[in-house]
Amino acid sequence: MISLLWSSVYGQKKSKRLQQSSPLTTDSLIVKEEIRADKLVYVYEQIYIDSKTNHPIPFVNVEITDAYGVSKIQKSDSAGVLSMQYELSDSVLKNGLTIYYKVGKQCYLSVRGERSIVDSLVQKQYRDTVFLEYALLKELKLPEINFYDSRIYVGDDYNSYDSLKLIYDFLVANPYLVVELQFNTDCRGSDIYNKNLTQRRAQSCKEYLEHIGIELDRITAKGYGKSNPIPGLDCESIKKLPSKEEMEQAHAKNRRSTLKVMGCDYVAEDHYKTIKLEYVVWDANSSIPISGAKIWSYDSNQEYYSNEKGYLMIEKRYYFNRSNEYNFKIVKSGYDIFNVKVLLDEERNSTDTIKLYRIPTTFQMPTIYYQYDSYALREDSLVNSKDSLDLLYHWLIDHPNVVIEIQNHSDCRGSMNYSTNLTQRRAQECVNYLVSKGVPKERLFAKGYGDTKPLPSLDCESIKKMQSKEEQEKAHQQNRRTVVNILAYDYVPHR
Repeated sequence: MISLLWSSVYGQKKSKRLQQSSPLTTDSLIVKEEIRADKLVYVYEQIYIDSKTNHPIPFVNVEITDAYGVSKIQKSDSAGVLSMQYELSDSVLKNGLTIYYKVGKQCYLSVRGERSIVDSLVQKQYRDTVFLEYALLKELKLPEINFYDSRIYVGDDYNSYDSLKLIYDFLVANPYLVVELQFNTDCRGSDIYNKNLTQRRAQSCKEYLEHIGIELDRITAKGYGKSNPIPGLDCESIKKLPSKEEMEQAHAKNRRSTLKVMGCDYVAEDHYKTIKLEYVVWDANSSIPISGAKIWSYDSNQEYYSNEKGYLMIEKRYYFNRSNEYNFKIVKSGYDIFNVKVLLDEERNSTDTIKLYRIPTTFQMPTIYYQYDSYALREDSLVNSKDSLDLLYHWLIDHPNVVIEIQNHSDCRGSMNYSTNLTQRRAQECVNYLVSKGVPKERLFAKGYGDTKPLPSLDCESIKKMQSKEEQEKAHQQNRRTVVNILAYDYVPHR
């Protein structure tokens, strides 16, 4: 595997998150000197070599830019050699002349570099050999990308979109390549969970790259879960390591993301258009404009907020040949998320109104069943209580700043101590399941209330007065419930 190496603009400092090395090695530069009055004619030659076979590569495309910003495209000959003539004065040579070059060849990774020419009475002969790496089936280590579950992480301490921009720059610089984004986990956790998580993460990166301009045909996303460990670092081998520190280091190596080159014959076409979307955001109950509402999508590195009048605007560049709709969310702390689907090929001459509803402080979960006289979640051919908790899990992922209390209640049959202890364990079991899915434990609190908080008019005395056992049992069942209570809206996700 090789590291992803790229700096998108000359003179910019390369990211510290990319491994620093250069595929360019300098052997010599042939400089031929001819006297023409006060000027010297230099002939600068480069030869392009396959880094694996050491054979010359013919007909390589090279963009040369001199210190004056003048660029021209040239091509090496059948022997892989490119010659360039420069007529330079003594004054230029004393200060030095820097030549910048970008080298490209289909199925090879592009290279860029620079050469400074300074007059020397000691050495007159040099040659630059530029080694190019064959790209097909190469696996390139990606820069660090962090996630909050499957959502790309952006925080004050780290912005994962910066890493994705480096991948974007690499794909732009290598326009023939078709790639697969590959994500892997360590061997802890279930097969299904790990595979689904890595697939969602790979898909998030793929969709973001498409939204900022990479063609759909060039990227596929693949989550391998824990099925593809580094050789020698499978779970059994890791267990045999002598210390926990070494074991953790081995797990960290398996949690990796790579970009694999699957093809090198892509031909780009212009399939993009730009559309302008305008909205006014209101509080659904008070009809007051909401400021600070944000559009969230895979383009969320570009932040669009509503102003004090609730006005919100986004300009969307989209791939009109393949996708005719754009999905995004409008989010505001304390309000439920508003999902928007826009048909991109429709005419737009007006501003749409969006009404946001405040999140209720308390809401009842879909029914969660437990084993009889136990806190264990019921899972059988008829009931899967984890399905209900999965709905809460996805709601928490969509509302990353919310802190909740999971409340469990019983009916009034049984002793108070027994009911309180059982409901506490059941509420904690729900919390444990959500934590196992990746929700930070700081966002979750468990509370068992036993039979101390029956529903209105469904206390034990009222139930005893009901006419039939069927009505009584139905009332008891209503009291046996799981409720979510919102404690705060200010949780800050950790890296």
